[in-house]
Amino acid sequence: VPSEWIVDVAGLSPQALAYWQGDLKHKVLIIVEVVGAERADYNIRILQSEGEIRICYVTKVGGELRTVEKRVAGPTATITTTTRTHLHPENETRLIEIFPDESEEQTRRINQSQAVQKASHLNPEQVRVLQELWHGALKALKHVQVKIPYAPLIEFPHKQVRARRDFPKLLGLIEALAILHQYKRARDPDQPDTVIASLADYAEAHRLMGSFFRQLNTGMGASASQVLGLLQKDPDKHWKPRQVAEALGWSLESGPKKATRTLNRLIDMGRADGDEPIKGKPTLYWHVESTQKVDVGLTTPEDLAARWVSTGGHLDTAWTNWLSMFKPQQEK
Repeated sequence: VPSEWIVDVAGLSPQALAYWQGDLKHKVLIIVEVVGAERADYNIRILQSEGEIRICYVTKVGGELRTVEKRVAGPTATITTTTRTHLHPENETRLIEIFPDESEEQTRRINQSQAVQKASHLNPEQVRVLQELWHGALKALKHVQVKIPYAPLIEFPHKQVRARRDFPKLLGLIEALAILHQYKRARDPDQPDTVIASLADYAEAHRLMGSFFRQLNTGMGASASQVLGLLQKDPDKHWKPRQVAEALGWSLESGPKKATRTLNRLIDMGRADGDEPIKGKPTLYWHVESTQKVDVGLTTPEDLAARWVSTGGHLDTAWTNWLSMFKPQQEK
């Protein structure tokens, strides 16, 4: 992302955004860690929901006290990170949560990439040229409207009130993907400034947010899902927390404690059971089959494609290309 689009901060005071010099319109606000901006939570939420911050304060003007309005324009994209499993509920409904892959295989790929970077010694000029190409591609994007013709066919989990905010987040992500690929998307013949979102845009949005909605529907975090998956592979096996941590590639220092907390969480959810704790002896845990069927409640890309075709829609090239790449991954 071009540097002039970015506002990178380690922390924010309660009113830092309200008294921002200039505006934050179409900027990317990067907060290094959530903890650094907790005191500014309210203004961050207002900026996300309203697209701007407007405050009124009293100051002296010509010797008289007067009420003055201060306005900081958005909209602003916000990116932050955390190791916490949950955030403030009012914040969670305004964010798209993406959980990292903590598997051993992913760690191997990261280490391999780090090694390749050190071995290749990329020419700084080559790096600069590549960055300019990316920046040029982003700056070439035009302001367009997006139509999502298949939106009424999407089934969305609506058991919780927060779905009123979560569903627009999904639609917003589809719009963002369509804008990003606007030169490869069809245009509305009656409105040339409107691009039509492809089913491929939904498929990518589903890939990014599917695990989040599963966790939302089941109340099960990323760690719990990993541990449950491990227990399900060998339902008859009794596991020590250290064995769970080792199998999942977690740190041998903090991993066993994390595994213990997660296993106890699964017991509370009725998905695992364990021995009575005995001082000086590791507790053994095992899988318990659930009688409740877990349904994410979010239409899969394949189901949406079938519904779209049944209503007279057609599958464009962007979708068929995406599907050809997706299927082999699913078969692995």
